[in-house]
Amino acid sequence: MWLICPRLRFVGSEKCGKYAPRKKQQAQKFTENVNAVLALQQGKVAETLEIKYEFENRVSSDHLDNWVSFAAASRTTNQALHLAPKNCTSCVAMYIFPIELDGSAMSRLEQIQLSFVYLGPPSEFSGFPNLKKLDLHLVRGPTNYLQNMLSGCSNLEWLSMVRCSLKDGLTVDRPMSHLLYLHVSHCEVRVIELDVPKLRTFIYKGGRLPVIVDLGQPQELKVADIYLEYSNITLDDALTDLPEELESVQSLTLDASVQLTLPERMENWYQFCQLKHLKLLLPDLSEDRDNCLFLAYFLKAAPLIEELEIHFNISHYRKADIRHDTSMRNCQYKHLRCMRITGFEGIGGQAEFLAHTVENAPALEVLTIETASQINPLPERADHSGARVAESCLEGKLSPKTTLRIFTTPN
Repeated sequence: MWLICPRLRFVGSEKCGKYAPRKKQQAQKFTENVNAVLALQQGKVAETLEIKYEFENRVSSDHLDNWVSFAAASRTTNQALHLAPKNCTSCVAMYIFPIELDGSAMSRLEQIQLSFVYLGPPSEFSGFPNLKKLDLHLVRGPTNYLQNMLSGCSNLEWLSMVRCSLKDGLTVDRPMSHLLYLHVSHCEVRVIELDVPKLRTFIYKGGRLPVIVDLGQPQELKVADIYLEYSNITLDDALTDLPEELESVQSLTLDASVQLTLPERMENWYQFCQLKHLKLLLPDLSEDRDNCLFLAYFLKAAPLIEELEIHFNISHYRKADIRHDTSMRNCQYKHLRCMRITGFEGIGGQAEFLAHTVENAPALEVLTIETASQINPLPERADHSGARVAESCLEGKLSPKTTLRIFTTPN
């Protein structure tokens, strides 16, 4: 029955440790098996062809070219080629994906997944007009080739690029009117300029926020997840750059080391006009934890906020230069219904932020406080001091209609 199966999936991985001859034998056997099956499938329609090859010994380009040619001849609509070895090193040559083999056949593709390939379309290649999903991992090639290809993907709905070569930026000169999902991770990109009016999900992971992020003001953006590693972001930058480009986002996750210093550019801040759920992961707040009250500026920038999650991780304590801001006294968070705080130790400005938020959230229904950190949890640690501080600073401030839950061990 497998002879008429329209979905073909081949997975080959090393199972013999460090013994090189056995590795080579396994790789050769995998290649022979794929060739044998595809030979039996000649002339038949194969809707899906997925090949996952994890051996250190790269399969020859001739075999790979034949497999791609088979997909083209079999009217394949979903093609996946995962070629990244488990121990990926720079000395392993990438496979040059042969788009020029059959441009008309390639235009039938609706889904493409490529890993560890070099992508260099010929100058006359005009993209994939019927492509809906493009998943690129460890893909290299001139940035302008990739940009030209994306310009020709007029029906693209889902785009993911992980560890790809985008140092020159990600810019597409035509509107991507159907794009709903965009994921850019560890691409060292400094500029993202796209016109994506219907974008619903945007995920960015990298060492720092790109200098320019222009998404063309999508009006249907529901989810945005921003993960910044190895760099800090100031409160001014967070509340200027993010709401300017993600104005309509409804659910925002920000995982970054935010510097909680007194804002200097409040007059330039924008607002999250539709933000209802905010999740802040603060991996290192040791130096600024006495200024936690400044986190309330995120609430001030989101007038419709309903749910707030803040996850603290404070590895050591160094007293900060506390600078109180009287402008926060009259803030009201009228729509805030649920608030969850983890890593609450009750030291520095945490208690001040907690008391301020509760006092100014008349609609608060559920308040959850966990003394254990969710970012760097210590399973056997029970911290009762944070619970006592929370109970003390909430005394007389909590509405009878608010449900309070306090956990002193990892929940």
